Amino acid sequence: SGESANWGFQLQSPIFVISMLVMLFAFALSLFGVFEFTLGQQAAGKASNQKGLTGSFLNGIFATMLGTPCTAPMLAPAAGFALSQPAHMVVIFFTAAGIGFAFPFLAIARFPAWSRWIPKPGPWMEHFKKAMAFLLIAAAIWLLDVLTGLTSINSVWWVIVFLGVISLALWMYGTFAGFMASTKQRWIVSFISLALVAGTATLVFPVDPPESKVYETDVEGDPVFE
Repeated sequence: SGESANWGFQLQSPIFVISMLVMLFAFALSLFGVFEFTLGQQAAGKASNQKGLTGSFLNGIFATMLGTPCTAPMLAPAAGFALSQPAHMVVIFFTAAGIGFAFPFLAIARFPAWSRWIPKPGPWMEHFKKAMAFLLIAAAIWLLDVLTGLTSINSVWWVIVFLGVISLALWMYGTFAGFMASTKQRWIVSFISLALVAGTATLVFPVDPPESKVYETDVEGDPVFE
């Protein structure tokens, strides 16, 4: 389109920041056990359990999707550099990333005895999951700080209210729309939850522009705004 784009430029968009903030907050609530979306997990598990090349390919896709957020601090700067290079560098980068990600699988397949060094499933996984939820909350707080520089304080407060409503809606979904609930009850609870979120979203969007702040006065005594 003739426009230039820098790495991380999307964080200059209040809509994007709010979307990421809501997503991280919802993921954190999921890790805390407030709710669970099991339909996607069941579909992923069923597809990746297929035998042959198809199952291996799908298993790799799902493993990459789950592992990508963990690699972001180191992989994102490298991806930013690669995307600014010629096409062959982009291909080399993603090929190297794919080989690096697949290496542990290949190593264990070649030396099965190494699998004994993999931590065994147990109660520690539940504690680890909640620890990761706190990291997501920390990331959401950072995004909230970013948002304060992109919009007005009034909009930031409405976003905080929006997060509270999302918490309530997801709690309702997780508590009253579980496996033990009837199909009718799940539909009713899901509708009420979505209505709460959608109704509050109308108060959040569109966001207000950032407020002007007075920093100093010019030689004539008139205020200079940001």
